[in-house]
Amino acid sequence: MSNAVWFITVTEQPARRLIGLCARIHISDSQKECPALWGKFMQGMEGLASVAEEGSFGASVNMDEKSEYDYWATMAVPQDAIVPSGMSCLEVKGGKYAECTVNSIADIGVVYQYIYSEWGKAQSLYQVDFTSAWLEYYRKGWQDGDSVSIYVPLNEVSI
Repeated sequence: MSNAVWFITVTEQPARRLIGLCARIHISDSQKECPALWGKFMQGMEGLASVAEEGSFGASVNMDEKSEYDYWATMAVPQDAIVPSGMSCLEVKGGKYAECTVNSIADIGVVYQYIYSEWGKAQSLYQVDFTSAWLEYYRKGWQDGDSVSIYVPLNEVSI
């Protein structure tokens, strides 16, 4: 694990309708497969860009015991946006999220691991929600080398 310190805050995030492409990926192949999915998504996203409400989102859901998960390359769109042919829709719940800005895309996995293994276990008010989408947010105009915000869904702990 890196010696870097990440500042994690708990924020309220709105529900989002994300439209894009999805692939089932093994965690060991993430550094190769996720960028490949983005490359494919970027070729067909022009129609979405005109209605997108924000930048782009990567979303990770449905992690299983084999360390495979569904990874989405998407854009957030209004509820009435039409899903282009060949793309799918992912509804993301609103609520409490752990938010962290990552200075390098290369650190995303390390930060997710930190939130899961250290930050999440040290919390008394929240638990990491593994049933909802974990998000990466790429601001409009994002380029390799820019920071990325990550959002990890949380559940409040009943006392």
